[in-house]
Amino acid sequence: MRDTKNLPLERRFLVSFVPAHYETLPRVVVREGYLATDGNPDVKIAQIGRRFSIVTAANGALDRRGDTRLNSRQFAALWPATLRSQSERERTILHWGGFRVALDRFRNPLAGFILARVPIAGGSDGFVPPAWFGPEVTGDSNFTDWNLARVDPEKIKTVFGPLLQPVAQAAGAVPFMVVSGELKVVVITTKSKSRWIFPKGTPDPKLSAEELALVEAKEEAGVVGTLIGTSSEVHYWSGYRCSLIRYFPMKVESLNDNWDERAQRDRRVCTIAEAAGLLADRSFIELLEKFRMTAARTTGRI
Repeated sequence: MRDTKNLPLERRFLVSFVPAHYETLPRVVVREGYLATDGNPDVKIAQIGRRFSIVTAANGALDRRGDTRLNSRQFAALWPATLRSQSERERTILHWGGFRVALDRFRNPLAGFILARVPIAGGSDGFVPPAWFGPEVTGDSNFTDWNLARVDPEKIKTVFGPLLQPVAQAAGAVPFMVVSGELKVVVITTKSKSRWIFPKGTPDPKLSAEELALVEAKEEAGVVGTLIGTSSEVHYWSGYRCSLIRYFPMKVESLNDNWDERAQRDRRVCTIAEAAGLLADRSFIELLEKFRMTAARTTGRI
């Protein structure tokens, strides 16, 4: 039995978009196909650029020490045997916080799907993902190499459908107000009351983004006010679905006790520090800090 204690592990994240400055980095073709016929994904053949090999999997990690090099003809001869268990993608390598990150852009039948893979040497983990990463799916069986190579039409529709759709557009507000001389912010829960967010809504063709932000702040949070400063965009994930939300800082003029979605959401007026502790999404926390100075200047709390 092989010692897998020090084998490299990796974390995996969904990605909806890649910042423009990474788009110019080179890409290599990655192809993987499993030779197993009994549902046991122990051995696969892999192409990474011009490197061909047979790879042995161990406890979900790739044991690179067990790789056997192949030449291109050997790989081509074995590839047809993996017909029902294949995946193809383009890989970009970048570095973040001292970690090596592989961005895999999948080809058909998963064209449009992007997965970030971060090797964690020896299982120790100090990796802090960038804000543009989506949810972590390290433990989600839908996103193992084995299952990504064996997707069927039903899974493409039910699991990957939201990931392959264009990113949804939305607009919202980050409402600031002064209470007893202290700058505070209004946060609300999702309708499921599972996490704290800022008011937002999907586009209405009759409304501008600014008008939509004001409407949603009133309907979802009972907030009436004025938009201040310039907007900022964040990517927000709900399950496997990603939205691009254009948020505006907002100066609260009144806070209604009764509002349209009062029965569906909780609302809280809290300090900046308290809000940062409540907000589960990293992009919301960064947005809060970005807008804080604008709000402080506008309300005279600076």
